Amino acid sequence: MANWFDLPKDLLERICDICIAPDHIRMQCVCRSWRSILKKIIHRELPWLMMLPNKEDDEHQDARFFFSLSKQKIHTFHLPEIRGKRCCGSFQNGWLMLVDEKLDICLFHPWTKKKINLPHQSTFKDQIFDLECATVEEMRDLNIRKAALSDDGEVVVVIYGVGTTALCRIGDEAYTHIGMTSLDDVVYHKGCFYALSQVASVYVLHIEDEPHWEELTPELESLPYTIFGYLVPDILTDSMFVITRQVKSIEIDGTTGEVKYLDDDRDTDDLYPRHKTIHFDIYSVTFGRRERGANKVHQDGKLR
Repeated sequence: MANWFDLPKDLLERICDICIAPDHIRMQCVCRSWRSILKKIIHRELPWLMMLPNKEDDEHQDARFFFSLSKQKIHTFHLPEIRGKRCCGSFQNGWLMLVDEKLDICLFHPWTKKKINLPHQSTFKDQIFDLECATVEEMRDLNIRKAALSDDGEVVVVIYGVGTTALCRIGDEAYTHIGMTSLDDVVYHKGCFYALSQVASVYVLHIEDEPHWEELTPELESLPYTIFGYLVPDILTDSMFVITRQVKSIEIDGTTGEVKYLDDDRDTDDLYPRHKTIHFDIYSVTFGRRERGANKVHQDGKLR
């Protein structure tokens, strides 16, 4: 063979199949032809689920474990840069959004180790936490609920507090407030930011001039306190799925492991009550130029 650059595609794919994830990243650095082939192979394996380290395992506190749904295997990466930080967002282009104990926020790419600083958490307009009612750790872990990043990596939209939204562009010193609250989820899809309200209405964000949300669909159902909503884009079309998840508050006996279902979070002394999913519904939502609407495509999804 003349050189490694001309390695046949099927042979390179076979080598990739038996290598671990860190090797995939190193192999992309060999040449452009390898990179173009390997990027497609790795994308077949996404999404990965990032797992938390075992707090009692001192040896692996700097490691992060990623579970591949398609390959059914766990990839391990040494990432001391994110130790002690909360991951409050993960995005399709590989970036993680992190907040530390000083409430500094950044984007971090675990493969390239590149870091981009974002405005400090204190620049949010509406502050529901302060040091008089919460610890720094609680402010780090509870304030930012969801985040989304544009495909070009230039704009970040955050849901924080009681469902308030804000955005920033890379290089901004403060977040720009968006005049709406009670949002549950936010995603970026086909050039736009979309959000889901706590009554399961879908909105699109207009970021030119004065940023504002436009309602695309009316409320799908009145969601009680025990239901959470999620937006899932359909990558092949302009439609989306709205998933509503009903939960039940639980307590777990520390000695016996017995699970006790509670009628209300107020029945427990836990600051962060645990929940268990007991039911879900799925809606297909369309908001193209010619039609808008929502249809329930799966209901009574009880988990057993």
